Amino acid sequence: MPASDLPVLGAARENRCPVRPFFFKGLLFLWKYLQSMNKSPMCMEIGLSQPAFLNTSLKAKSIMNTFQKLSAALLICVAPAFADDRLGVVTHFDQGWNPAKVIPLIPAAGFGWIRDDLNWEQFEPVRGQYVLPQSFIDWVTTAEQFGLKVDLCIAKGNNIYANPYDLSKFSKAVAWLAAQSKAFPAVQAIEILNEPNKDYRRVEGPQWKRKYVNLLNSAYAAIRLAYPQMTVLGLGAKAGDDFTMMSFGVNADGLTAHPYPVALPVPESVDEPPFFTFADFNDAWVQHDIRPRWDTAWGCSTDFGISQYSQSLFIGRRLCQSMGMGVSHTFIYDFKDGPNQMFGIVDAALNQKQSYKVVQRVMSSLSGLAPVGGDLYVNPEYSDSDFDYANFYGFSFQNGETSVAVAWTGNSYPSQAFFTSHKGRLSFTHPAPTHSLTELNPITGETHTVSGWEQYGDRVVIYSADVTNEPVLYIAK
Repeated sequence: MPASDLPVLGAARENRCPVRPFFFKGLLFLWKYLQSMNKSPMCMEIGLSQPAFLNTSLKAKSIMNTFQKLSAALLICVAPAFADDRLGVVTHFDQGWNPAKVIPLIPAAGFGWIRDDLNWEQFEPVRGQYVLPQSFIDWVTTAEQFGLKVDLCIAKGNNIYANPYDLSKFSKAVAWLAAQSKAFPAVQAIEILNEPNKDYRRVEGPQWKRKYVNLLNSAYAAIRLAYPQMTVLGLGAKAGDDFTMMSFGVNADGLTAHPYPVALPVPESVDEPPFFTFADFNDAWVQHDIRPRWDTAWGCSTDFGISQYSQSLFIGRRLCQSMGMGVSHTFIYDFKDGPNQMFGIVDAALNQKQSYKVVQRVMSSLSGLAPVGGDLYVNPEYSDSDFDYANFYGFSFQNGETSVAVAWTGNSYPSQAFFTSHKGRLSFTHPAPTHSLTELNPITGETHTVSGWEQYGDRVVIYSADVTNEPVLYIAK
């Protein structure tokens, strides 16, 4: 085997099956068609001339109900196998998104989770009186039908109380909510507040961090008593504040972070003082706590002159780094553009942006594969003399007979203006024999059979790989 290979970067889990997006598109087409038939004026009255198989509105409703049951059964079996349990996306059904139109598009991109809000005042509008809004029941039921899991964020307090974050009242309310969640299996996590360093800090003042830990711990005990199987999540401020709160003794099943980039959206950067690179932030986090980390919001807007290409390159690189460094769950903000933000991977009319396809390509390759830390090597003896080692990122993933390596040059603004290319000799572990080696650029969708490679023992060596600022996946089978 060639000598002098240098280790670069490395750092998880899930099923995979050969389901492809056309399955979901076909199912979605039939779903929408039957819905339109069910709601059309032609089907509102019995006895009007209609297609033979829908000659009454009752038949239309019957077919629709049957289809919903069948599609739900199929999707519960199929969607989780295509989607990845590590990947989620933020949604806003609480703000009026149409679940029937939006939710069917989500699992086809590779998402296994959605994160949405159900604020305290929505289910306790009057003191001591709890009720689930019908809009919540509708969207969470549709999410279940499409095999999605839900992280339900109780984002803020309730102004019916003098202290909108009253500890005992909040704990009682979330305990009631947890008990009701037994009837909605899609709800598998409850997140205690969104970014408590903002509104919660404003309300509670200088002692907000210790008070938040008390609130979280009280809510955790109440939720687990009401529904022991529920996952409870907390934190989500900035790294320095989160680490302080960890030192106070946080009770939670998972700890949250929102590692957005600094003002300039460089994928490998984060605004998590005192840390400003994703790698440093990740390394420091695991030194403070080894419970699963849930990055429940991060993303890049296509506003302010940022192109779809830049957004897709940002998401592609950050997604590969998150998967490679073993982040338990990572959620992209946002699924759909809104009136005041353009973070979506689809636009307001549900047209796919370039980033939607990037997520789909990455996850169709990595779903079911676990990261193998420190496994991808670049050999300086056989690489370009000016190879950019300082900004090289590489990870590998494995599951049985499939291994995937991904490599790119990072720490640059995600733009074609910063395109770089260097030849490097790469190697990664894949048990012999390797029958095929394919490269996929998830940004462009280009895929090729790799010709210049050999197997040395349990390692695949690519003699001359083009390493650019666009990640390339090397798939060995």
